[in-house]
Amino acid sequence: MVKLVKSVTPAVSVVIPMHNAERHIQDTLQSLASQSLMDFEVIVVDDGSTDRSASIVDAFVASDRRFRRIEGPAIGSAGAARNVGLGVARGEYLGFLDADDLYAPSMLEKLYSKAKADRADVVLSGFSTLDDVTGIRRSQPWALRVDIMPAETPFSPEDVADHLFYFTNPANWNKLFRRAFVEEAGIAFQPLRRANDAYFTYLSLARAQRLTYVAEELVEYRVSNTTSLQGSVHETPLEFVEAISGIYESLVEAGIYGRHERAFMNLVASMSVGALSRAKTAEAFATTYEALRHDVFPRNGLTDAPSRVFLSSHLRQRVAEIIAKPVSAFLFDRAGMPGGPPLPEPTVSHEVVVDAGGEPDAEDRRPAADPAVPDVSVIVPVYNAAAWLHECLLSVLGQTGVSVEVICVNDGSTDESASILQEYASSDPRIVVVDRPNGGLSAARNSGLEVASGRYVCMLDSDDYWRTDDLSNLVEIADRDALDLLLFDAEAFFEPGVSEATHTAYATYYTRTRAYSTVVTGPELMAELNDAREYRPSACLYLVRTALLRDAELTFIPGIMHEDNPFTFALFLNAARAAHVDLPIYARRMRPGSIMTGGAAERSMRGYFAAYLDMKRRLVHHPVGPELAPQIGDVIHRMFAATRRLFLELPEDVGARIQEVDPTPEAYSIYMMMRHERNQTLKIQRLTKAA
Repeated sequence: MVKLVKSVTPAVSVVIPMHNAERHIQDTLQSLASQSLMDFEVIVVDDGSTDRSASIVDAFVASDRRFRRIEGPAIGSAGAARNVGLGVARGEYLGFLDADDLYAPSMLEKLYSKAKADRADVVLSGFSTLDDVTGIRRSQPWALRVDIMPAETPFSPEDVADHLFYFTNPANWNKLFRRAFVEEAGIAFQPLRRANDAYFTYLSLARAQRLTYVAEELVEYRVSNTTSLQGSVHETPLEFVEAISGIYESLVEAGIYGRHERAFMNLVASMSVGALSRAKTAEAFATTYEALRHDVFPRNGLTDAPSRVFLSSHLRQRVAEIIAKPVSAFLFDRAGMPGGPPLPEPTVSHEVVVDAGGEPDAEDRRPAADPAVPDVSVIVPVYNAAAWLHECLLSVLGQTGVSVEVICVNDGSTDESASILQEYASSDPRIVVVDRPNGGLSAARNSGLEVASGRYVCMLDSDDYWRTDDLSNLVEIADRDALDLLLFDAEAFFEPGVSEATHTAYATYYTRTRAYSTVVTGPELMAELNDAREYRPSACLYLVRTALLRDAELTFIPGIMHEDNPFTFALFLNAARAAHVDLPIYARRMRPGSIMTGGAAERSMRGYFAAYLDMKRRLVHHPVGPELAPQIGDVIHRMFAATRRLFLELPEDVGARIQEVDPTPEAYSIYMMMRHERNQTLKIQRLTKAA
């Protein structure tokens, strides 16, 4: 039993509003009991729980004097419950945690130490999400935009200027607030059921004199918890309007609205678009949409706001679209049919800026938006992937700020994959299922390419998923810079049983260490990547303009391994404008027995040989200058080197079957060259042994 004596003024008071949280409250409290900082108090405000929550907390209170439970107002408002906790909190700093979320063990120590070192009014951290259904933890880099925050701390609200309400999220649970500052400023929570965080958080940021942060993800925020208030947010869709009004009135009262006007207007836009995305019923969607169009936007100056006001072009476009279209027209465009169900509206997309570079006619190459054409066709080849399909598809369907069609090619699956795909297709019109006899990965992808109708194409393997909500960022960059090809990064994760060698080979393989954001030709970018040994031929790490695929008639070579190598090589050769963005969007699953980590040596040899021949021939039709030739040639040579290595390692009769790959004289001459080398090697070995 922990018998700590409470100090008169604990370092931190953590307030937890709780209502019927018996499923998670034990873990939440344990995450606090395990803190490396010992000097804190926890105030659990029981807001009318009718389950076992109270008894679970009481057991904690009995064993650890730092915890206590008090009664809340029981009006269904986390904000009102937090205010009760504020009234009794004694800590130097205030922390807040929801009853189903978790602190990292070092959360309080790191934030408190940083706040004390910088004498800060508010200290912030990042957070990750924890899916309550799948148990998957995902990084959320947008939650703390270090790229637009000052590198030196502490800093003032004026130091981030118009990005004051843009560099972090509205939640209070990944922040600590100096209690004396909060009391002197008279800041409290709005007694709303939802959106009460925004007023407290953003007003604190605006009123603070000194801000600081710890650039780590120190909180796990639980999502997909249907028992939480966020799980039923559509029931009161307009509470966010009260939060907006409260923030505006308090900024005016404090005499600081003028210096934060642009930041506030962007906050109104982002909260509004976010609220629309959370309206899951047709009634809630229409109510929110009409309120934005006829009340919120006009009242806050967004209806006639010039483009320069907006920090994000996606945000500007969404606001303009809502202003221009009645809800019926908006739904028609989104669903593709009159009266169709509303698809989720994008939340604010945090813009990724790269060097535009390139030719001066980039503006002329940007396509005009066509609401009937999806932004991206996502091609998902599926073969016996039932164990991973939900995670894969949800990562695509959850992308915001972008319209997608998801082409799932069922490649003769014999497990539950087909029924899973049909279930998704019946409930979401964005899903397209193509059934075909089993023909392998290349054939499945080609089937998807045949029916793709989006402006861009992305590949996603069915046992992988997208880590972050960044597809809209990719499209925005590709549109802005008129790109044919946009590269992004991935992170590998490993299932049990994967060899140590695979761990070593792929732990950082998909994360590039340099920036390649300048727009150049495809061959120039390939050469630059190869020179840095960061050329990655995985077809899943590219956003490709569909017109490039059609014009160049690019497809995958059927029936071979290593099919990505010739396909991506052809992409680069044909791309007039290409760039890379440093976003590790893709999660690459490494598992025993997968195509990536398993496979026969003969099939691998044949695949490398087919890739080498195809790449060599394509270069004839797309010659490059002498300054690029060494690097482009090196990419091709590595296919030959891999072929040669396997040919020499395999038994002679197996190696001889490489002739079946290609009947041309060119291919035969390469086979004869490798056979001659084998014979010479064997001859040398015999002579050495005889000696």
